Amino acid sequence: MSSCRFGLLGHGVGGSLFARLLRAGGAEVVSYDVLLEDAAASDKMRRKIEADGARRAGVLDEVWDEIRETFAPDRMERTLETWIRSHAVSSGRRYHEMIEGARLLEELRVPPVVAGAAAEVFRRSDELGIAAAFDREPQRFTDVIDFIDRRLPPRD
Repeated sequence: MSSCRFGLLGHGVGGSLFARLLRAGGAEVVSYDVLLEDAAASDKMRRKIEADGARRAGVLDEVWDEIRETFAPDRMERTLETWIRSHAVSSGRRYHEMIEGARLLEELRVPPVVAGAAAEVFRRSDELGIAAAFDREPQRFTDVIDFIDRRLPPRD
């Protein structure tokens, strides 16, 4: 079995237990739940911590490495299209993740400017009825953009 390495931002005792279970299976797990005891149990949460919050939490290098990998030139377009397509079916969940991310940043005494703005984008999409309009992720990212554009108030 080959080994894999990833970061895990868990919540409380469950995060630590899960990390130990993965390590027993051969995974190289870096667990941050000891540093961030009240963080949501999601590796995605780690991406949502702004640089100052990551620095204060002691995970800046790991967060920066993941950002660099996600936005690598050969992956950028595909990543952005996936984010837009999945917005159609994930905005409700992402709204709650952003609220949790903002709470975490506030606990670290970092103003949650980006997390708050992102939460507002997801809230607005839900208010526009995006979840009801898409029963699954659309094939084309432009379908999501067109849906939102049709429902927003006209621009002056």
